[in-house]
Amino acid sequence: MKNLLLFISFGVLLYESYASGFNENTDTSGRCILIINAFDASQMKARNNKKELFAELTDSLKQYLRSEMSKYSSMETAVVKELMRDNTDSMISHLLQKYNCTGAVLIDSLNVYFEQTGVEVTRDNDGKKSREASYDICTEVKYICYANIQTREPLYKKNCRFFSKRNVASGLLAAGPDVVGKSKYTFIAVRQNAMHSIDEIILQLLKEKNQ
Repeated sequence: MKNLLLFISFGVLLYESYASGFNENTDTSGRCILIINAFDASQMKARNNKKELFAELTDSLKQYLRSEMSKYSSMETAVVKELMRDNTDSMISHLLQKYNCTGAVLIDSLNVYFEQTGVEVTRDNDGKKSREASYDICTEVKYICYANIQTREPLYKKNCRFFSKRNVASGLLAAGPDVVGKSKYTFIAVRQNAMHSIDEIILQLLKEKNQ
């Protein structure tokens, strides 16, 4: 039992060290990271209220990234408020110079949706079938990390968590919850994506400097 507790304690310490993205000897001071949105929600094939929601989610994601980065490193961050429609190396270079930053995190795409994970079929005493479908709320984000203008690293992050169950007439045709109708949960899901991504983002940003 004692050995098991020691193993668990060591695992927790190892995870905390990895989650920070670097060890105590890694120098992150003097670096400014630019957080940019290049995902244009207005171009989605969706209703206007869904486009508006996704625009708000992307704006929130920029702030979530900034907040998470401040927890794990001494890097300074700057957030570009405007949407970057011209996603080119020359524009990235221009923004890095404008904000006096050494690297950037670009939000290239974002999606939030409900994913059916299974259907449970039961019978009552009369033999009548009922079906209950389970749904996860999922986020998918494509980040592009720039350690500098020459180093571009795409990072795809998907994370899901259980959301709800509902009775359905048919498992194959069952529609999940409406994203707009459950909008308050979508912000939580996007924040979790940032939390789950930040360690890899920082590692990508520091990769070239530490080589």
